[in-house]
Amino acid sequence: MRFTLRKALLRCSLLLASRSSIAFPTSASQRSVSDVLFPYQKEGVLRLVESKNLLLADEMGLGKTVQVIEALNQIGNKKSKALVICPKSLLNVWEYECSKWLQLPLNVQVVSPKNLPEIQDGSITVINYDIVHKYKMELRSQSFDFLICDEAHYLKNIDARRTEAVFGDGVDLSRIPSEYLWLLTGTPVLNRPIELYPLVSAIDPIEFGGFEDFVNRYCDPQIKNYGGNFMRDFSGASNLPELSQRLKPLMLRRYKVDVLKQLPPKFRSCKCLLDSGEASLERMRINELLNMNGVSSNISSDNGSLRVEDFGYEASSLVKYLGYEVNMDDPESKNKVMGLIATVRKETALLKVDVAADMLKDAILSEKIVVFAHHRDVIESLSQKFGKQAVCVYGGMKTEERADAVRRFQEDPTCRLFIGSIRAAGVGLTLTASSHVIFLETDWSPGIMNQAEDRCHRVGQNVSVQVEYYVFRNTIDEWVAKALINKQSNINQILPGDEENTNLDVRAPSKYVFDFGKHCELCLEDVPPSYVQYLIKKGIYKDKFDLWKALFDRNMVAEEPLKMSMRQEKPTETVPTERKRKVLYKFDFGKYNGQMWDEVPESYRAWIMKEQVWKSRGTLKRALINADYFDQDLDLDEEEKPSLDQKDDKASRFPIKKFRLSVQSPYLVQELEVRGVQVPEKDKTKILTLKRMLKAWYDDNCVGDSSGEITLLHVNPSDLWRVTRSKNQKMG
Repeated sequence: MRFTLRKALLRCSLLLASRSSIAFPTSASQRSVSDVLFPYQKEGVLRLVESKNLLLADEMGLGKTVQVIEALNQIGNKKSKALVICPKSLLNVWEYECSKWLQLPLNVQVVSPKNLPEIQDGSITVINYDIVHKYKMELRSQSFDFLICDEAHYLKNIDARRTEAVFGDGVDLSRIPSEYLWLLTGTPVLNRPIELYPLVSAIDPIEFGGFEDFVNRYCDPQIKNYGGNFMRDFSGASNLPELSQRLKPLMLRRYKVDVLKQLPPKFRSCKCLLDSGEASLERMRINELLNMNGVSSNISSDNGSLRVEDFGYEASSLVKYLGYEVNMDDPESKNKVMGLIATVRKETALLKVDVAADMLKDAILSEKIVVFAHHRDVIESLSQKFGKQAVCVYGGMKTEERADAVRRFQEDPTCRLFIGSIRAAGVGLTLTASSHVIFLETDWSPGIMNQAEDRCHRVGQNVSVQVEYYVFRNTIDEWVAKALINKQSNINQILPGDEENTNLDVRAPSKYVFDFGKHCELCLEDVPPSYVQYLIKKGIYKDKFDLWKALFDRNMVAEEPLKMSMRQEKPTETVPTERKRKVLYKFDFGKYNGQMWDEVPESYRAWIMKEQVWKSRGTLKRALINADYFDQDLDLDEEEKPSLDQKDDKASRFPIKKFRLSVQSPYLVQELEVRGVQVPEKDKTKILTLKRMLKAWYDDNCVGDSSGEITLLHVNPSDLWRVTRSKNQKMG
């Protein structure tokens, strides 16, 4: 009987998918789970334990599952009884994650559509949302210690059978009995506030009152005509700031950007889609192809117990791993075998399309995702499942089509998925609209894989990048993945269950430490991407050879670095040691934001002058000019040049055509004086009065908004004081 992987997939009832988006150093049996949790995850565990009822709404990829399992470890015991409700595609995810992280001797059992196993103490029962209504009475007759609803947004519809089975029918909100209720979702609200009601009412039935109280306050109910029937519509929204505040005690939500400093710049994990039983079917397919081409096997097709670690990571080792005797020194034999194996890899990748599509449908609700594959058939098959939500880039496309696809993914909020070829889309593109990369297929070269990952991990990205490999365990997929890692001397294995830490960045550690500027003594990877982008845009890096080399090595700049001796050194303005006037400038950028010029360290001011940062800061530039900070006159922009008939006095040193004064500034008097306005001593302490006078002047003579910044046009500063005093007298 001939088997194909497509037929095998139809026979497979188990698709093991590693749900944990963040892979961890080791299994729970070898080491305490708390030892490998990030600080924000430990905080989540504490909230779960203390709150009893909690909506854990961390952004996708922050590891909600492992937080819940660790909470079970801390407060559960060998007699605990837990019920986990999740989507069908995640049934065996929970089974796998519990086997990896659960430290209690609890029996994990998965409910099938035809049979509900006996629920006893010391068990974790996992059931999917599609069949939970079938066992409504049986589940409600139990008393669970823990009720865990994963992807809890599946319960957003109060009238749905699954919601009624878990939480009640909307009138009687008696949920499945449990001491603890933990709801997990990265998207607690998909469209409108009404979707929150089933979740928050289950967590705390008293806080929001009944259904009527909630919808009247937060859903802006309207009477609408539906075919002659007048009904209330709850699809609106109202009082959202208040709702947000009231949710805080009931919900814990963190974003990647919130915990950025706790995460590595790039972290990898695997989602394992098949176990060793299905791997034997792949061997049958390989055996079939090779036998058809005159290559014999010395290992039976049902032998799936061999481990990748027992063999090497060269092409000849792959053939040995698969159980075939081929002379790999013969180019013809080698090419034949590797070509046939490539055929199987393609079929294997096509099998992942349906599974990946199911997982991506929920994922793209909360974030944009980049998917890489090798074969065009795989790319197009996945793209067809998402229609206009996805764009593709593969070999043979016109340059204009590629550019349009990238532009749409970067700018169009309705475009949620980028599907590209590892080779064709893995270089030269910027895809920083996403921080989540998925590989359905892998390349033989780790350098090519790194290039593809870095479409998202590059200048312009402000969060950690999550990279996932969809891998079939005990198959060629696993061998290729481990072969890639073996080629990287500075990282360890990434497959779930391995002993080493997988939260490693494959990029070599930065050899460059800043010796200048506001991020002095920080490594290149530790400074904000926006700062690096600024250094590149302004060309500042070209005066720092080591920085230039570090940027070039990371493909952040295209031009190869040149030694200073090979370039013409640019002169920079020197900072005078003495100045006639005080620089009245409050920083609105950088690490000293909000401080006055003379309050920041001299080294920081010297850096601003040396690197000519002031040239891109108009307000700072004018303040320096006004304070005679430069030894020689600088060319002003045309609109900044004073008129020819302007007198050479203090007021004329600052451009009269346009300047800004902050009504909120405590230095308001000094700002007036430096512009030649003589403020009487008795009025210098009357800052509030002065603000009121300027506001009166602003109302009659100025343009702009009333947010506290006033713009004075064509005004002589010496006249300003007289006019404002007159205004003040009229105001009484």
